[in-house]
Amino acid sequence: MPKVSIITPCYNCDRYIGRTIESVQAQTLADWEHIIVDDGSNDRSAAIVQTYTATNQQVRLIQQTNSGVSRARNIGFAATSSSSQYLLFLDADDSLQPEMLQTLIGYLDRNPQVGLAYCDLTHVNSNDIPLKTPYFPRYAPAHHWVRELPDECSETPFSSVFSLAPIIPSISIIRRSVYQETLGWDETFGQHYEDTDLFLNIALRSQIHYLPQKLVHYRRHDQQSTADTHKFSIQEEKLYQKWLTLTTLTREQKAIVQAAWRFREGRVIPYTGLSAGNRYLKQGNILTSLRFYLGAIRRYAWSFLPG
Repeated sequence: MPKVSIITPCYNCDRYIGRTIESVQAQTLADWEHIIVDDGSNDRSAAIVQTYTATNQQVRLIQQTNSGVSRARNIGFAATSSSSQYLLFLDADDSLQPEMLQTLIGYLDRNPQVGLAYCDLTHVNSNDIPLKTPYFPRYAPAHHWVRELPDECSETPFSSVFSLAPIIPSISIIRRSVYQETLGWDETFGQHYEDTDLFLNIALRSQIHYLPQKLVHYRRHDQQSTADTHKFSIQEEKLYQKWLTLTTLTREQKAIVQAAWRFREGRVIPYTGLSAGNRYLKQGNILTSLRFYLGAIRRYAWSFLPG
């Protein structure tokens, strides 16, 4: 009866999957099961996983033809113990600090109203050398403007998740009972922001909280799926189109989504536009800074018009 089920989709990660499994095995909370779903890898990923399954019954391998990360996560979840209380969808190239599970699960145990707790991370390269980790703010409404939530503010509201708060699967422990209220991972959506899609569903049903502790090593390398940056804008537009046209939401949920959309369009985008204008002004690029300033002011003014 594991406390937490860890699901790892794996595609051609033979260079990293061993380190990922070992980071789970080194956890101070030992009450876990780890299910690795090999998504049709054509490298040695499955063979490496089998060296761990041979010596540890807590580690299991599932193999499937290449069907995508969301399918792999759903298959992995279906194979978990129904008695586990929490879920972690850990990517095959990331690794956990030893106290990650104990810290986040302890927090969730103490806060039953929270459906997802996530931590901070450290970027590392292929050789586990720390890299400069960029700062990604959490935006929240503040009267008629925007505020960046400080670290001591744990709750991350729906509007912040909708404005792409920095939440990713490997840093997030999800309460199983809340996850089961959703439809799981949308296998038709494609990659990039498929995780935000799930987190929005969770944010409609429970609270999401942030713990400002660096408990995960998030790996940056040329082979990872997020290196394909040209798809981000396409998938971002797809995400918002999906959420603005969902027919399965209640009237109250639709109102929450519409409010989050207005906040993003009329507050967050002008706020980031002004910030960009400030950066260009400091660089001496006055014309570019003016374009950002005027665009931000125009969008902000339009946000007060009816409809």
